[in-house]
Amino acid sequence: MKSYQVPKPGMPLQEVESPTPKPTGREVVVKTIACGVCHTDIHLHSGAFDLGEGNKLNVPVPNPFTLDTKFLEKLLQLDLMQVM
Repeated sequence: MKSYQVPKPGMPLQEVESPTPKPTGREVVVKTIACGVCHTDIHLHSGAFDLGEGNKLNVPVPNPFTLDTKFLEKLLQLDLMQVM
């Protein structure tokens, strides 16, 4: 599975390859078809929300972290026995 992570706030995104998770219980696996960036992602990437007039609110995020909003996805796997 491919993702793009922010190693530390303000650093360029890094492509990361990791094992594709197996669904359990009521979980599903989806394939991302397209991804967009919202304004919140920009703040998270920089590590702080700009409050104006030089004021910032630091955002505590783990390092590295993966931005995860605005996805178009396709269902890949579903354990039907768990859904019923």
